[in-house]
Amino acid sequence: MELLSVKGLVKDFKGLRALDNVNIDVHEKDIFGLIGPNGSGKTTLLNVITGFLQPTAGEILFKGQPITGLKPHEVAKRRIVRTFQLTSVYPGLTVEQNIITGSYLKSSTGVLESFLYTGKYRREKKALDEKTREILAFTGMEKQKNVLASNLAFGDERKLEIGIALATDPELLLMDEPAAGMNPEEQSRLMQMIRLLSQKGITMIVVEHNMKVIMGVCTSIACLCYGRNLATGCPEEIACNEEVISVYLGKTRLG
Repeated sequence: MELLSVKGLVKDFKGLRALDNVNIDVHEKDIFGLIGPNGSGKTTLLNVITGFLQPTAGEILFKGQPITGLKPHEVAKRRIVRTFQLTSVYPGLTVEQNIITGSYLKSSTGVLESFLYTGKYRREKKALDEKTREILAFTGMEKQKNVLASNLAFGDERKLEIGIALATDPELLLMDEPAAGMNPEEQSRLMQMIRLLSQKGITMIVVEHNMKVIMGVCTSIACLCYGRNLATGCPEEIACNEEVISVYLGKTRLG
């Protein structure tokens, strides 16, 4: 079943066409890779899907319902969440506090209930604390829970940003270059994390230049070039596609 469908998407910036009739279909539990040279429109596509940019033309459907033109918070409430090329953690908060901030999107209690310490608030807080512990364990950051985000290494910031996204309980998670700044060992752990998230039922779109990560975890891949669809297929098909090889990596085989 198609979870996300992008149809004829166009995005213009003052005469420059960043997306030109882009079409992609992401199925439930897919790990959908999005590749292409710099400037091919990958991040722009994520920004349009999540409402940070408004499309010039085209349609975006999530679970068969249009989400085209919604604001970012409206998209997030539909359990579509993203990470960014540049990490967007709160540097003055601890790792644990950062993850807790992601849970507020789902919170149904208000300031008054918090002040009065109602039963509803206590139940929700208990569930939030348990969820935070689970995310800290899943991301391998239990021992760093009291560390300020500003003191984390870049690779750990990446993991924390994923943890914040998981706290929102996403159905569709969009990750923009999650392996950037990671060493080979950290990349391997990231790949395992992505596979486990898929097993938990989370569908993902992964924008990444690291072909080891893309080819190692993705179930399907789309390649963009100059804002247009160049090729779509399974990793084996993309790795052997002559157009993709020529445009993306010269004449070197992918993988």
